[in-house]
Amino acid sequence: MDGTMDDTGEPQSSTASQSEEASPSIPFHHTSDRYRKAAPLAAVLVAVSAFFLSMVGDGEPNYDVMQMGAYGCCSLLNVAFISQAIYQRNLMQHHAMYGGEKTGSKPGYIAAVLLAFFGMAILLGNLFSNY
Repeated sequence: MDGTMDDTGEPQSSTASQSEEASPSIPFHHTSDRYRKAAPLAAVLVAVSAFFLSMVGDGEPNYDVMQMGAYGCCSLLNVAFISQAIYQRNLMQHHAMYGGEKTGSKPGYIAAVLLAFFGMAILLGNLFSNY
């Protein structure tokens, strides 16, 4: 023992204090992280490009282009929501195994699942409507 004292006044070894300080957190990486970040950008790109493509020409084909843009945008947003739910679920599992900050994981997971169901309802409603 090297004779160092802790807060209670008892001697503490230097190896014990080093092991408490040297507990590194394991970083979390998952492939769904790429999709949850890229899908909203792609959705905006699809929606904006469909809007501008529909401005070229006249008539019914322009509405079809806008409709395909809306389906593509909604589908990509659903991919983003589902990827977010997968990411949050795996983040919660990572925190359960290795410790770490757990704030926001469960509400983020619940919000992503609800948005995915809501987006899927909108997408299916649009697919089966005859407007």
